[in-house]
Amino acid sequence: MVVTIPTHLDQITPDWLSDALQLQVDKVLLEPFSQRGYGSEIGRLRIQGDTTLPTQLIAKVLPSNPHAAGFMREVQGFTREAAFYRDIAPLTPVRTPRVFHSDWLPETGEGILLLEDCSSMQQFTFPDALPDPAQLTDIARAAADFHARW
Repeated sequence: MVVTIPTHLDQITPDWLSDALQLQVDKVLLEPFSQRGYGSEIGRLRIQGDTTLPTQLIAKVLPSNPHAAGFMREVQGFTREAAFYRDIAPLTPVRTPRVFHSDWLPETGEGILLLEDCSSMQQFTFPDALPDPAQLTDIARAAADFHARW
């Protein structure tokens, strides 16, 4: 059982990951994102170890900005996001990232999410490359299904 939660991305060690994922992690390289979200710091973890491990994960921890971190603690941001992935995401008709580990400490508001890295999935940057009509139909259908569900 993981008893501590990294409060900064650079505190995510192979030992901590091995414990959190219940798999052997030999090496982890952190690739911070150049853009930060208001509610978290986000980085890509490149992982070596157990062959059942994904080679990349996305890690989210509290932001380093004390005001943003205080707000996220106050609104229980990690509790809410973890609850979304646990309770709502499986019900949506839209694919969401797989959660490999989520943890938070209600008494401190600290938390961490380890998510599937979806960066290799198809994406569109408008107006550079417009999707073809079949892709637009799929996008519209997914949006309509999601809207109808909620």
